Parts: sequence; structure tokens; C-alpha cells
Amino acid sequence: MQEFESISASSYDPSALATKLTAKAAEGWSVVAIVPTGGDVTAFVTRDKGGANPDSKPSTEASEPKDEPNDEADDKADDAPAPA
Repeated sequence: MQEFESISASSYDPSALATKLTAKAAEGWSVVAIVPTGGDVTAFVTRDKGGANPDSKPSTEASEPKDEPNDEADDKADDAPAPA
């Protein structure tokens, strides 16, 4: 799921918006749109919910297959000492 935010700055000072967007990009936000809003310019940004770091590995918990019931017994057998 994604979350969205808006960032506004004066249309007379575009570098202020660029500075704010650079800071948001460092937090993993991406620009969706930039629109004029009266005397301001507003940027809409998005990122994955929770603010995941782009360098972090996404969770695969839901896509991993479930362990079969006898996998646990196999694991215990692997831990047992080898016969002499």
C-alpha cells in the first residue's frame, strides 16, 4: 500500500520546492505530480506505506510457501549427530 503527501512552496521561489523534494527523496518519496495552487506550487509525493528504505529488502512473508508438517522432523534429523 502507498501513502501520499503534499509539499507546497511559493511559485516565486522554485528552489525552495526543489530543496524540500530533495529531502523527501532521501526518505524514499517519489514525485507523482506538481501543480499550481494559487500563488504556490504543490508537489504530490508517494512512497510505500511505512516509509521503507529503498535499499531494504521488501517483505516476502506472504509469498513464501508454508512449511509442510514433516519439515520439522527433517530439521531435527539434520541436527542429530552422525552415527560412528
